[in-house]
Amino acid sequence: MPTKRFPYSDTGYFSKLMCDYLAREKTTESFYHQFPSIENFKAQLSEKGASFSNSMRSVLVKQLNEQYMGMSISETTQNNIDALSSKDTFTITTGHQLNLFTGPLYFLYKIISVIN
Repeated sequence: MPTKRFPYSDTGYFSKLMCDYLAREKTTESFYHQFPSIENFKAQLSEKGASFSNSMRSVLVKQLNEQYMGMSISETTQNNIDALSSKDTFTITTGHQLNLFTGPLYFLYKIISVIN
């Protein structure tokens, strides 16, 4: 199926700041350390791996287990929590920023962008 790509700025839907960020304009570089791209992924993992100690991982795993205590969780969920103890396990975290007039479609866009 043929597709056509066009810049976010052409939609008239996103703010100038958001469009500048997505276009990697120099004026937005102060908002992030490394742009979240495939090219920067390995460097970001190395940096985070060096700054997140085993004791911090232990606190995270302990806290998650406490939060799930008394609840019925799947074996997969428990395995994922346990995997956080490994120095080779990383997570990708995002949030949904409520935006006026964006509605549920923006929520789905955020989920899909994280998966991609």
